[in-house]
Amino acid sequence: MEERKAELQQIGGRIRENIIEPALSDREEKVLEDLKHRLIVSVIFAVPLLLVAGFEHDALWGRILEIVLLVPIVVVNHRVFIDGFTAVHSRRPEKNTLAAIGTIAALIMMQFLAAGVFLTTMALCRFSEAYVNYKLDDHLKKLIEAEPEDPGLAEGEVITVAAGERIPADGEILEGTTVIDEELITGERVPADRGPSDPVFAGTKNLTESFVMRVFRSGPQTTISRIIEHITASTATRAPIAQRAEKAARIFVLIVIILAALATVVWIIIGDGWPGAVMTGITILIIASPYAFSVGIPMCVLGATVRSAKNGILIRSADILELARDINTIAMNKTGTVTAGKPQISDVISIEDGFTLQLAGALEQESVHPSGKEICRLARQQYGSLPPAQRLEYFPGRGVKGIVRGRTMISGSGAFLRENGIATSLCEAEKLYTQGKSVIFYANENRVIGLIGLRDGPKPVSLKGISRIEDMGIDVVMLTGDSKETAEAIRSEVGIDRAFAELPPRAKADVIEKLQASGGKVVAMVGDGVDDAEAIAKADIGIAIGTGPAINADPADVILIADDLMDVVRAISLSRKTIRYIRQNMAFAYCYNILAIAAAAGILVPLAGPVLAPVLAALCMCISQILVVVSTMRVKTASL
Repeated sequence: MEERKAELQQIGGRIRENIIEPALSDREEKVLEDLKHRLIVSVIFAVPLLLVAGFEHDALWGRILEIVLLVPIVVVNHRVFIDGFTAVHSRRPEKNTLAAIGTIAALIMMQFLAAGVFLTTMALCRFSEAYVNYKLDDHLKKLIEAEPEDPGLAEGEVITVAAGERIPADGEILEGTTVIDEELITGERVPADRGPSDPVFAGTKNLTESFVMRVFRSGPQTTISRIIEHITASTATRAPIAQRAEKAARIFVLIVIILAALATVVWIIIGDGWPGAVMTGITILIIASPYAFSVGIPMCVLGATVRSAKNGILIRSADILELARDINTIAMNKTGTVTAGKPQISDVISIEDGFTLQLAGALEQESVHPSGKEICRLARQQYGSLPPAQRLEYFPGRGVKGIVRGRTMISGSGAFLRENGIATSLCEAEKLYTQGKSVIFYANENRVIGLIGLRDGPKPVSLKGISRIEDMGIDVVMLTGDSKETAEAIRSEVGIDRAFAELPPRAKADVIEKLQASGGKVVAMVGDGVDDAEAIAKADIGIAIGTGPAINADPADVILIADDLMDVVRAISLSRKTIRYIRQNMAFAYCYNILAIAAAAGILVPLAGPVLAPVLAALCMCISQILVVVSTMRVKTASL
C-alpha cells in the first residue's frame, strides 16, 4: 500500500508539474483556439468543395478547383497524418491511423470531396474532444488558481482574515462570525455561515466579516493542495475498463484495415473492377470509428473523476472508480461516522470517594480521542486547572494508564479494564448502556472507582445515508470499540442490521478480513482515516470521511471532504452510472461499426441495399463520434 501510494504521488507530482498546470494555463487555451481555427478553415473550404463536386467530375477545371479547395484542408489537418503514422511506428494504431490511410487512399483515387469532408469531420471531432476535456479540467484550473502560496504559517499560529480575502491556511475560527464561499472544497454552492470553533479552508473566500483563526495546516498540507494532488494523481491512472478499451481500439484498427483489404480483393474477384473495389475499401476505412473506445471511455472516466471532486469526493485512482461499482458490503466506524463524533458528558458517577471529573480530566489531558478531549475540556471549564499526570501511556481506541496525585490509574472501555484484571460488572454501567450511552471506566490498580457516561447520538444525515445505501442492495455493518449494549442501541436506532462491538483498531481490520472471506464480498470501510487506518487499508476500498485528519489519510482510496454519509451514496452512484455509460458507449460502438462496415463492404447490395459513397461514410462517421461525445458528457449532469 505504501509503495503504491508513493508511486501515485510521484506520478501525480510529475503530471501536475509537466502536464496539468501547463495544460491549464494559457497554452491550453491556445491549443483549443488553434483547433478551432483549423475547424473553421476546414469548413470554409469544405462547403465550396461540396458545391463544386456537384458539377461534372470529368471537367478539368472542376478537378483543378477541387484540388485548390482541398489543399488548405489537408494542410491545416496535417496532424492527422503525423499522429496516424507515428502510432503505426510505435505499434499502437489508433483512430488517426484509419483517417490517414483512408484520406491518402481517397486522394489516390481522386475522391477529393470524400477526402475533404473526411478531414473536416476529423477536425470537428478533434475540436470537440479538446473542448470537452478543457471544460472537464475547468474545476482543476479553478482550484490551482485559488490555491494560496505557502504563507509560512506555523501550526497553532493565530491570524486575522479580513472580509473579501481568500483564507491562507486551514484552521478554525476563534473569534467572529462570517459567511464563506466553500464551493471549491465542499461542492456546496450556497455560502456557509461560520463562527467560533467552525473549520475553515485555505483557498476559500471570506465574504462578509473579518475573523480571527487558529492555523492547523498551511502550504502543501492544506485541504485544497491535497485535493489538487489527488485529482492529478487520479488523472495519471487509467481504469481497467479504459485499458481494455484502448487495447480493443488497437485491435479494432488492425481488423478494419484487414477487412478493407479483403473487401477490395473480393470485389475485384467478383468483377466489379479495381476502381470500384478500391472505393469499397476506402469507404470501410472512412466509416469505421474506434472513437468510442479510444476517446469516449477515457473522457468518461476523467469526467467522473472531476465530477466527484466538485462534489467533495476525492478518488485516488481510476481503478477505484470502477471497483466502487461492485461494493456489496460497507463497514462503518460508529464514532464520527454514524454518530456525530462529538460526545457529550451525561453522567459522572463516583463509585468510591475521591473520584471527580477533575481526576478523570487529568488522566485524559493529552488524549486525541473525541471522548477524552470532551472530558478534559469540561473538567477545565469546571475546575479551572487539572492536576499533573505522569507516565501517561495511551492505547489507541482502548484506554489510558498513568499516575495522578501519586496513584496509579487506568481508564478505558470495559474490555480494556478486564484485560488488566479489573472487574466491570456494575449496575451503574448497565443502566448507562441501556440508554445507548458510551461508558468510560476509571480504576485504581484493583477496582473501578468511577464512571463517565457519554452520549454521542447519530447524525441526522446518517439515517438517510444508511437507508439509501441499503436501498442500493448493499449490506451495512457497524464497528465500534464501545460495549455491546451501546452498539446495539445505536444499531437499532439507525437501522443497521449488524454491529460488532468492543473492537480495538486491530480487531476492526480482522472483521474486514472475515467479511471479505465470507464469499463474493467487495468490502468498503468508512472511518476517520486515523484510528481506523488499519481497517481502511485492509478493505477492498477504504473511505476516509471528514475534513480533519481524513484529507491526509494515507491508506484511503476515497476521501470525503464533508462529514456526510450521503457522499458514500453519491460516490457509488457515480461509479455505477459511469460504468453503465461506458458500456452503453461500447455497445453503440460495436453495433454501429458492425452495421456500418457491413454496409460499406457491400454486403447489403445483394439484398437491394444501398452502396455507400465515401462522402456519406464520412458523414456517418462524424455523426457517430458526435453521439459518443454527447453520451460521454452525461456523467457531468447525472443525478447522484
